[in-house]
Amino acid sequence: MNENDLPMHLIAASTGFALLLQSLEFLGWFKNRVRVGELFSESDLLEFYLGIYPSAGLVIRWILSEQGFRLLNWIRAASAVLLMLGVIQPGVLSLILFVSFLMNLRFLGAFNGGSDSMSFILVSGLWVSSLVENTRFSNAGMLWIGVQGILSYCLSGIRKARNPQWWKGEAITQFLENSRVRIAGIRPELMTQKWISLSASWALILFQISYPISTLSKDWCLRYLVIGLLFHLVNFMVFGLNRFFWCWISTYPAIYALAL
Repeated sequence: MNENDLPMHLIAASTGFALLLQSLEFLGWFKNRVRVGELFSESDLLEFYLGIYPSAGLVIRWILSEQGFRLLNWIRAASAVLLMLGVIQPGVLSLILFVSFLMNLRFLGAFNGGSDSMSFILVSGLWVSSLVENTRFSNAGMLWIGVQGILSYCLSGIRKARNPQWWKGEAITQFLENSRVRIAGIRPELMTQKWISLSASWALILFQISYPISTLSKDWCLRYLVIGLLFHLVNFMVFGLNRFFWCWISTYPAIYALAL
């Protein structure tokens, strides 16, 4: 086993678990009798796609149907389990990418922008790694995942820094004032205290912007990974952002491998 094997197997196991949860979440809609057509208008999607690909009517109708979408989720779930078991093969990863592409046709793009994009980065990185295994480019996939993980934090911090509401602590207060937080039992009025909202906003901005510092040493990297883990865990527990938690945690082995 070379030095890249352990990080890539950790990434594969975590990514597989994230994809499995995503598919089970979709399948849960059907179990609870929530029709996808009630959330996304199948008639509008059919009209859109048939206007572009009129000769592919049967295929498009099957992809957009409840039966087709259910089967695609089962295929991706089964492939995700193989990934969790360490089957990092081009065929399995190509199947996941293709099935995910077909599934996203239902949403005219990504269902959940950030987590779906990171899922693609993770699977594509594993796919590249499987293709160039045992060559001098064997770390290319891990490099891709690690760099994208670091950039995701840094660019998010830059976007916040360009918004005056974040520096004033107003953006985080507005974000917390939604129904999910109240259901979770969190009191949004806590953030109406200026010093709390300001401290939280500034800490988040500075943490995200400075994330490239994590590459300076393994010790610095561990500090940033622990803070990031706590950040995503809070978002998971408070806002129910489970997709973000598992997708971003999956990049951590690659980020740690990049540290000097």
